[in-house]
Amino acid sequence: MEKMLEVINLSKIYQSKENEILAIDNVNFSIKEGEFVSIIGPSGCGKSTLLSAIAGLIPKTTGEIYIDGEKINGMDLACSLVVGAATGAAGGAIGMF
Repeated sequence: MEKMLEVINLSKIYQSKENEILAIDNVNFSIKEGEFVSIIGPSGCGKSTLLSAIAGLIPKTTGEIYIDGEKINGMDLACSLVVGAATGAAGGAIGMF
């Protein structure tokens, strides 16, 4: 089975006026076609940041993202992101179409 999604050494640092916030650090994983994957964790651990970076909605600080073997730089039309609303909907999910 080929890798549908591959994330290599992905990091995201948010800058504020006073400091830097390391949201995700050196994330590595791959997902093969047909696999079912869940990303779980407590509030503030970087789930939405990870999904937003994969979808190209936010710039990554470091790392590489490949979809179907093709390097992704910025938003990819083959990738969509659904994030729960602030009204209490849970987490986020990423769909590959």
